[in-house]
Amino acid sequence: MIRIMRATPTISRQELADLCNVNLTGIKYHLRILKDEMGIHWDGASKTGHWVFPE
Repeated sequence: MIRIMRATPTISRQELADLCNVNLTGIKYHLRILKDEMGIHWDGASKTGHWVFPE
């Protein structure tokens, strides 16, 4: 999931769910963990933003 998000920072949660063969609730769960543990976040508007990974 992280590899996909780094390669395509503008990917939506639904697109992630489709690519990972996981339902949207599962993606939301894993994103919450990544946000808490890694500090990733979505920067910008919902349609035009992108994922940001701390260095």
